[in-house]
Amino acid sequence: MQLKSLEIFLKVLECGSFSHAAVQMHTVQSNITNHIKKLEDELNCELLSRQSPIRPTSAGQQLCHYAQQMIELHQQAKFHFSNQTLCHDISLKIGSMETTAATRLPRLFKSVLLQLPELRLHLNTGTTRELIDRVYTGDLDCAFIASSQELPDFYNLHAWTEHLVLICPKEVTAFPDKKVLLNTPFLAIRQGCFYRKCIESFLQRYDLPPSQLTEMGNLDAILKLCSFRHGLRHIAALLY
Repeated sequence: MQLKSLEIFLKVLECGSFSHAAVQMHTVQSNITNHIKKLEDELNCELLSRQSPIRPTSAGQQLCHYAQQMIELHQQAKFHFSNQTLCHDISLKIGSMETTAATRLPRLFKSVLLQLPELRLHLNTGTTRELIDRVYTGDLDCAFIASSQELPDFYNLHAWTEHLVLICPKEVTAFPDKKVLLNTPFLAIRQGCFYRKCIESFLQRYDLPPSQLTEMGNLDAILKLCSFRHGLRHIAALLY
């Protein structure tokens, strides 16, 4: 049943006439008649007694009750989604990489909440691959990811451009050659991280084995290990 048909059905009962209902709904009488006939065919019963004024049959009285409820629920739903009422009930589930969550999102979230103080935000962190999968399955509403190309089946919006750099011990005064790289472990986040993929491509370019990578759980662990003791020598790919 179409809501439009139910609205026309109620208007006919209110006016007691097909022609009067047509005038109030700014349409032609044949359109009113077609909607009523469609309802009667769909429900396989007669809904209106064609007399003057038009009255509902027993089946029409029952449909009147349901029609009023359905139209009222429809209006409530429209109001709920068009007046920011949704902000009170459902949080916006956002995904982000750890580096983005730490360096970019606090200022952005503050700006958004100043404009929409009732908006509830729920932040989840993960690798780019994990975040893409969670948006695809509907577990997240949106996500901040790193990607060099647009993803199909998604709405892609460029937020900002990151600069990927290598950080090395202070003793390294020039870009390390292949021999230095071969003897220096690389630190990276787990599989699925876009920046780890960049490191893997970098190692392939220098014909270095992927075993050079040491997997770390998060950004803090990478930074601490890079700065821990002068005896350790690590290289890590980070954002600034």
